[in-house]
Amino acid sequence: MNTMKNLLTIFSVAVILLHATSCEPDFLNVQPQDQFSDAVVWNDPVLIRDFVNNIYVGLGGEESFNSYTTDECMWVWNSVFVNGTIGPTNISDWNFIDATASQVYQKIRNCNIFLQKIETAPIDSATKRQYKGEVYFLRAYYYHRLVSYFGGVPIVAKVFELTDDFLVPRNTLEECINFIIADCDRAANLLGITPTEKGRATKGAALALKARVLLYAASDLFNSGGSWAGSYAHPELISFIGGNRTARWQAAKDAAKAVIDLGVYGLYKPNPSSYEEAVKNYKDVFILKETPEDIFVRFFSLTLGTWWGDNNPGLISQPNGWHCWGASNPTQKMVDAFEMNDGTKFDWSNPEHAANPYKNRDPRFYVDVLYDGAKWRPRPADVAVVEPTNTVQTSYRQVWNAAKNKIDTIYGVDTRKSPFENWNGTWTGYYMNKFMDPAFDAQYFRQDAPWRRIRYAEV
Repeated sequence: MNTMKNLLTIFSVAVILLHATSCEPDFLNVQPQDQFSDAVVWNDPVLIRDFVNNIYVGLGGEESFNSYTTDECMWVWNSVFVNGTIGPTNISDWNFIDATASQVYQKIRNCNIFLQKIETAPIDSATKRQYKGEVYFLRAYYYHRLVSYFGGVPIVAKVFELTDDFLVPRNTLEECINFIIADCDRAANLLGITPTEKGRATKGAALALKARVLLYAASDLFNSGGSWAGSYAHPELISFIGGNRTARWQAAKDAAKAVIDLGVYGLYKPNPSSYEEAVKNYKDVFILKETPEDIFVRFFSLTLGTWWGDNNPGLISQPNGWHCWGASNPTQKMVDAFEMNDGTKFDWSNPEHAANPYKNRDPRFYVDVLYDGAKWRPRPADVAVVEPTNTVQTSYRQVWNAAKNKIDTIYGVDTRKSPFENWNGTWTGYYMNKFMDPAFDAQYFRQDAPWRRIRYAEV
């Protein structure tokens, strides 16, 4: 009897184990709630669209602030750029997604995954053609950004598997340029002139990017033989070595002409009737929702953003006297580069220029730079008590204090000794005005002007 019970027990356990291994309970067979499997994505037209949209996201939105990494502007806070200590070990301090190679290569990998998977995806041929064109354009744009920062970089045009060798050598600058141009051509052949949705790549965007890349390819920097790098052992990574530079100029010209010949873009109000109108027109180009110059534009939603500084150039760069962060401070050298209104150069040795350095300058100066004495938008209520005229104050003045029998120094409300958030005060005496929409109180509200990555004036 005991033997029979033992046999039944063993049989029952065996059946349970067999069932457990051959047919998992439903509660164990579940889909992840925070991600989609590869098979699900490439069999769902909506997820395929979202996959492409996510590649666009990597372009970022704050290229306007890259000026602080050059001699155009100074960053208001302590950084490797302010200190002049940038190097390979602290490149991560360059806090722009399109400047960090690892993040850019993630997006390039997504482009390669898309191009590998799309042919068998269940979407119609017209949509497939459109998406392929966009992805070829985006891959070209990402490589363009990498080459702009680093010169020749590894060209990765396939999806790596675990068994592949990841140590891909850098390609030459010329090979990278040729690869980008080939992707631009592929994109232009697939895309239409009119975007399927605002912000998506078009034939014009692909041709305009091609024109830009070819213009850079013909530049002094890329045709120096690497002489500016001294004894660097691999000049082919940072320059063309030999070849016909005249042909490169011609290629750039032809590419720009191809954009013009599309006949769909134009300059924004190119013939102003007055000096004042010229200033207004130039300001409007960067803050209007749409202009005829727009070729490749990134639009923003006021309701989106994971960080309160996202797409908020007003908060980030307007003066501390408006309770903003004052991030990008134009240098004196940059300010001096603006010509006089008659086209002559500004010169501090000219007594008339030196006596009134902000008078009769190129109209673009007044749009690009906030300087001491410039009129700006209404002050916040607490600052208006001290400075009610809405005038930028980046200087100081000295007054005689008869009661104390001494000279008092009074610092402007937009200086680093301001009573208002002086840690955000300018180092150079200037603030960035370009891209700032004075209709928005940037302390509390984001502006919704798009970021124009490529516009017709460049072409």
